[in-house]
Amino acid sequence: QGNGIIDYCCVTYDSDNQFTGLFGEVQGGILRNIVLMASDPENGSGYVESRYERGGYRGGVGALVGLLYVEHTNDYSGQVATVEKCAVSGYTVSYTGSGACAVGGLAGYCFGFVQDSAAVCKTVSGPSSNSYVGGMVGSLNGQGSITNSYAGMTELDGSNVGGIRGGFDNIYGAGSSDGTGGNRNTKITDCYSFWEDGESVYYPITVYETDGNLTVSGCEYLRDSGKTQSGLGEAR
Repeated sequence: QGNGIIDYCCVTYDSDNQFTGLFGEVQGGILRNIVLMASDPENGSGYVESRYERGGYRGGVGALVGLLYVEHTNDYSGQVATVEKCAVSGYTVSYTGSGACAVGGLAGYCFGFVQDSAAVCKTVSGPSSNSYVGGMVGSLNGQGSITNSYAGMTELDGSNVGGIRGGFDNIYGAGSSDGTGGNRNTKITDCYSFWEDGESVYYPITVYETDGNLTVSGCEYLRDSGKTQSGLGEAR
């Protein structure tokens, strides 16, 4: 059965709330058939905001989950944190602190798996520096993957933005044992992103970057009056 939540609103303030969402952090569990809906997006009826501030630490924000986590020692052989058949519609998702962060329409930091899901948000935003902002996921880490999913938005704001994934920000967890996150093997497969602002701005699947640990296949993003284009695309 589907689980619908209408006009969920959340603001976190203090240094103890590093990860913000309907679920702050999920490890080893499955989030399935959850739908978050904003009844009046233009007037901000549904929102998730983090004002987390703590020197040297990063904030993760997603409408559904702030951190989809896989432990540093996990080899992905057991149950991995997963989002399956979930959707977010009309939400404003933001980080308004001054530190580094990952912000996503669905999840902030993702070490786990996102599949068969959708995030169509009004706004997903972070600061103008040290932020990774994606329509679906802010930062994809470890052996995390996004499969058969789509994202749409009216506005994406941040220093690194992408229609599906904002980029990669190295935090402690699976794949970070060498201190650089170089043990990663992330994938984005059969995904689609679009925007609705009517301007001559488009958001590729992921920020354009040299990343040998990311594989993108079977993906498209909406560009220029309804035309689609495959691949990573160029940075905004």
